[in-house]
Amino acid sequence: MSLDVLLADERAEAIKEGRRQGCEEGRREGKLEAQRIGVKKFVQNVRELDQSDDWIMSKLIKDYGATFSKSELKKLMLEAEQE
Repeated sequence: MSLDVLLADERAEAIKEGRRQGCEEGRREGKLEAQRIGVKKFVQNVRELDQSDDWIMSKLIKDYGATFSKSELKKLMLEAEQE
């Protein structure tokens, strides 16, 4: 095989790998965005029931603590209040 053919094969494989990685990253980001939306909707709904910030935070940590830090959850709570 010529060097040109080998290089073309390597480029094609690199392109395929880049696309695969891009798709995986897109799925991860999409899932995170869906969870952010879920947090905000939860906060908005329980605010209507007059739940305290401490109660809301405890539920968020229980449900989303593996994905988001406490500070990220606080930020999402604030964003939910502003929407």
